[in-house]
Amino acid sequence: MIGLDPRVIGRMEPAPDAADCPPNFLACVEFSAPELPWLFTPARPSHKGDGREGRLAPWIVLVVVETNRSSLDVSRVPLPVLVVGTDQLPDLDDSWGWAHIQETDRPSGSLGAGSAPGYAVSRLVCPRRLRENTGYRACVVPAFLGGMQAGRTGSSPADDSSEYDKAWEIHPTHDVNLPVYLHWEFRTGDQQGFEELVRRLKPAEPDTVDALGSRAADISQPWRGHTLSEESAILHIQGALRPFGDPPPDTASPQVRADLTRLLSDHLNKPASMLAGLAAPGPGDEQAEGNGSVAPPLYGGRHVNRDRVEPGQEGWLEALNLDPATRLAARIGGDCVRSRQETLMATAWQQLGAAREANRLRAIAELATGLCQRLHDKHVAPLTTAELMRFTAPVAPRLRGGPAPSLGLTVATETTVSALPNGVATSTFARLMRPAGPVARAMGTPVENLVRRGLDGDVTVPVPAPVVPADLAAPDISPDGGGTASDIRIALNAAKARIVGRALVTVSGMTNTARVLSAPGGDAELPELPDDLPTLALARGDMDAVQTFVMDNLPMAMTSLHAVADSLVDGHSAMTAHGVRVDTSRLRTQVVGALQPGTRVGRRLADRVKVPADLRQQGPLDPVQMHPLFPVPTALYLLETAPEWFLPGMQGFPADRTVLLTPNDRFVEAFLVGLNHEMNCELHWREYPTDRIGTGFKRFWPRPDGQWDIPPISAWATGDLGRHLTSAEGALTALLVRGEVIRRFPDVIVSAAPAWAPPPGDQHLSVSGTEWWKAPTGVIPVDPSTRVYLFDIPRDALRNRPTRESPGWFIVFQENCQRLRFGFDEVPSTEYRTWHDLDWSKVPQDSGHPGFAKASGSLAPPSDPGDARWSTDAADVARISLQLPFQLRIHAYQLVGEDR
Repeated sequence: MIGLDPRVIGRMEPAPDAADCPPNFLACVEFSAPELPWLFTPARPSHKGDGREGRLAPWIVLVVVETNRSSLDVSRVPLPVLVVGTDQLPDLDDSWGWAHIQETDRPSGSLGAGSAPGYAVSRLVCPRRLRENTGYRACVVPAFLGGMQAGRTGSSPADDSSEYDKAWEIHPTHDVNLPVYLHWEFRTGDQQGFEELVRRLKPAEPDTVDALGSRAADISQPWRGHTLSEESAILHIQGALRPFGDPPPDTASPQVRADLTRLLSDHLNKPASMLAGLAAPGPGDEQAEGNGSVAPPLYGGRHVNRDRVEPGQEGWLEALNLDPATRLAARIGGDCVRSRQETLMATAWQQLGAAREANRLRAIAELATGLCQRLHDKHVAPLTTAELMRFTAPVAPRLRGGPAPSLGLTVATETTVSALPNGVATSTFARLMRPAGPVARAMGTPVENLVRRGLDGDVTVPVPAPVVPADLAAPDISPDGGGTASDIRIALNAAKARIVGRALVTVSGMTNTARVLSAPGGDAELPELPDDLPTLALARGDMDAVQTFVMDNLPMAMTSLHAVADSLVDGHSAMTAHGVRVDTSRLRTQVVGALQPGTRVGRRLADRVKVPADLRQQGPLDPVQMHPLFPVPTALYLLETAPEWFLPGMQGFPADRTVLLTPNDRFVEAFLVGLNHEMNCELHWREYPTDRIGTGFKRFWPRPDGQWDIPPISAWATGDLGRHLTSAEGALTALLVRGEVIRRFPDVIVSAAPAWAPPPGDQHLSVSGTEWWKAPTGVIPVDPSTRVYLFDIPRDALRNRPTRESPGWFIVFQENCQRLRFGFDEVPSTEYRTWHDLDWSKVPQDSGHPGFAKASGSLAPPSDPGDARWSTDAADVARISLQLPFQLRIHAYQLVGEDR
């Protein structure tokens, strides 16, 4: 055997090149082939009677040697060679106990390991006790002389009897040259493992907690030239996180605070007062008719369309801008935007995307609308009625104007039902009667007069045809021998329906045209079509719908048609047998209006560009206004820009301490308003298409579910500051942890477990099943050894003293065990109840070869050993040395930090 296929090599523990590894673990290596450690062994299983029934020594072993007391020659062929003393090697008589197979549950239906690959692995463990802060080299080497000879020379030894001998003896100590199939290096850290480090975590002392959460600010002189008090006036301003207890008392008197509120309101309201002419400009101020004055920002004012604050009025706008604590939080939010404005604007421009293209098309459409309007005013509006008829002839069947569109009338319909002969409204007639043409010169009458008199009904052709045919009877259809009497009746009815339908459409057009375009005076006499007729279809000339109706109601339709036609011709002054008398000036006005470009370009653009409902747009040609979204948890901005305001006093928080804190909702909301206010100003300055009331920053705390912390600020109509968060008031709690365990084990699992009341007579609380545990809703890394964990648990449920009715919650710190690890505790345990309490002081070791656990040694079992026994087989040795994840539980009541 001169090598291992890299595909069979699995996990190596500790990982290659790992540093700061816990020294209490044993090194191991896994293989995906379960049979590999025993595949080529020349040994036989032990026989009954020697006390080691069924033990089989593997043909390879894992050794861990110190790098500064060994050497590895990787240039040797066919395998690298390790040169090391036997005092660093395990006893090969004990190798049976440190090679085992682990088989996991196979899927239902599998027939064995062969049919379920990956559900069984083999493992080699080195039983060497590691020292702290030491570099090690782990190597897989042969356990027999035959393997050593093959690994060094590529051939078996000449003396076959020696190939079954062990590769080395630990007594006496000597150096050996071992071929290496696999090797990697790692380094241990100090003696403290996860269990030792997490046990050092303690609840913070009350006096330590009292120093957290607030900073003192003197408001006796808020700015130069304004002194509110000769003595100090201290306000204790709290940050984003604060302890459960009350802050230190303020020394600022109510009068001083009232004076500060008045000063702030005067400064904030001055621009609005000057623009409204309510206050005369002072020395150095802009004139009232100017563009305003430079003043402190009114945070959130534009979101609710306000430019003033009213002292004494309740509401979040006054609370934010007139309270020094919340106004400071908003200013810090503005600083966060200013410090990273280029990055934020780059993100905003990337989000604009299709909106930028839409605005480009809208600018083109606006230009086209203006140009078309100028062309209309210059070339269309001055046209006479005759010129309009000629100009609109190609589009007359589709052109609607004035009030006529509501009736479905087109210009072609209006001219057809008028008394003007149909041919006069064509471009052919216009060319024939052009002013300079021979016909017009011979007649001596301008075409305009002819069209006007024709529309008025004063001029007709010599034998005019009536608009409504006098004979509405259908032609006779005789049987030709190819159909039945029923077929003939159907054909007759269809022919009548077509004739009557066309007549009804004509009558409907005459009625509507008379209402819209006829000369004033006779509108009241116009008859109404029966309600049973399809009025809209008639108005639009939808012959299919009209014919279908007439086929089903032919007698009623013919009766109605005769009655309406007779009344139109006989009883209305605007009607003649040849059509409607049309008011030419009214027709011209409506046609000119129908040709107005108006919103036509905007409607055409709306067909090409669809604007989402959440984007603002004033009109069809106005630019699309939007605001970018920044889903980043802005608590990270606060930590980067002003960490002293994330949790004031956090720098002095001692190591290996933990405490429960509560979020300051007022600070969070004020900070987010300041962020959005400043970002909207920056967007406006950079000519970003926005209305400056968007809420781009909606999240403060990191949340894996992506939930926003606040709704849009423009929707904050009422309510005090701190009452607009999406989560219920008091529903979020923060856990601050600072300790070496966080730095050494950043993947530590922190969770909250509800407590169970003990049975009567028992004073110890227990935890519920893991299905009720709560993982953090977010984690904020403060520095390498400090983290803040957020839990969606009501604050009152954590701060109250546990009782049998309300046992409260535990905060659980658990080792993150993504993989199996083996080893023994370094610190002797006070009890020896289970195998998990086993430590190195109890593990059997060879007195002549210390530092190596001896699987065949004698070990007294604990008081509750279960079914595992030391020195029975390799599986029991693995189960006993298996290191389960360690848990530390601290009741939340102890972490509140209040002095009870």
